[in-house]
Amino acid sequence: MKQYSGNISGVGYIITPTLNRTENNEVKCNVRWEDGGNDFIWFDETETELICQLNDKIRVKILG
Repeated sequence: MKQYSGNISGVGYIITPTLNRTENNEVKCNVRWEDGGNDFIWFDETETELICQLNDKIRVKILG
């Protein structure tokens, strides 16, 4: 699975898709913050379109 990374307000994060799906077959992803926090966001089934997010300032990019 692809990982995504970024930075918001000086705090880095890594987004990792999980094997869990929502009832609409959206890919549930874990957001691991470098300061130790964790959040979740959802992508469509292709893992390319962000469906729901906790912070609209987050931007993601593919690692590697």
